[in-house]
Amino acid sequence: KIISVGDNVRIPKSAKVFDMEGRTVMPGMFDAHGHYGSPISALNVIEQNLYGLKANLAYGVTTMYDVYGTTQKDFWVSDMIQKGDIDGPRIFSVGDPIFVTKYRTKMYRPIKTLSDAIEHVQFNKDHGATAVKDYSNHNRIARQHLVEASRQLGINVVSESFSNPQMNLTQIVDGFTGLEHTLGLEPIYEDVIQLLKSTDLGITPTFIVVYNGPSGETYFYQSERLWENRKLLNFFRKDELIKLRRPTFYWPDDHYAAQMGVTMKKLYDRGITMHMGAHGNMMGLGAHWEMELFTHGSFSNYDAIEIATINGFKHHGLDHILGSIEPGKLADFVIMRDNPLENIRNTRSIEYVVKNGVVYSGMDASRIFPNPKPSEKLYFK
Repeated sequence: KIISVGDNVRIPKSAKVFDMEGRTVMPGMFDAHGHYGSPISALNVIEQNLYGLKANLAYGVTTMYDVYGTTQKDFWVSDMIQKGDIDGPRIFSVGDPIFVTKYRTKMYRPIKTLSDAIEHVQFNKDHGATAVKDYSNHNRIARQHLVEASRQLGINVVSESFSNPQMNLTQIVDGFTGLEHTLGLEPIYEDVIQLLKSTDLGITPTFIVVYNGPSGETYFYQSERLWENRKLLNFFRKDELIKLRRPTFYWPDDHYAAQMGVTMKKLYDRGITMHMGAHGNMMGLGAHWEMELFTHGSFSNYDAIEIATINGFKHHGLDHILGSIEPGKLADFVIMRDNPLENIRNTRSIEYVVKNGVVYSGMDASRIFPNPKPSEKLYFK
């Protein structure tokens, strides 16, 4: 944990000292809609050197919440990370989503009664979930059963918005705690703003895959030579990145994420909570893309940093131990060479990432201190 912060700190003689003069420090980032890849195999074999975790850690994400999880994998991976056998961000997960309609038939989880909902929620909670995700459930009565079951069992319930604003409005009325992605429409007027303000709902917009327009990531595909990014190549094969060399071209006014961002800023200014979610797109770097996309939508650099750090932890009830740099909280922070308040892309200038007091390289997630250890080679490299 962090013992002391300030310019008048008593440093023990035995302490390891890093000279960080001229650097900028911010809290470790929280990807509140994170997918870390590496699917479980047909034989239920789970990789133990996960590229998505290593990439996110090197890019300053110290905590992830997988809101489309798997009960078989996520909680095992989380336990291995906590034990120290796998390096990566700490993982939270909703477990298996609640598919009440036969959108994906092998994951169908019917809810006809409150007892059905309690059984599903209890299953996820028993495996370690602190929230469940309602996915593609177009039956309002079933959704209400799910909300009541979640309330009784003391667990949050978030929604895949599904670009269905009419459904989303009823979910807000019925007591959902989180909306993943946007409502899928803009502008939003005062009646909806007042409805949102009357709740504690949090929104994770994921501009990187914004609904009803070109995904936000397209802006970066046509403006960055990803296959030449030395850091990114630690976690991806070059042939995977070079596929993006000739993306679909979009004119500046085609980039819908910025337009949606203006509406989300309107909500943010009225007190509706926002969180950063990179959706597993371009592991690690995607978190920085998402932060920049907030600024394209008129959010300030400070807003984007706040959204990527303390906001997500508050939403998930973790801000008592994470999300800011202060005594008593876990030692999670990112050390950058340049100041992101001056240019949001400076969040990428990471020299070190500290998670739980362990110092990692901002280049390849190798362990610097204590017990230095080089980053293990990924099997596909």
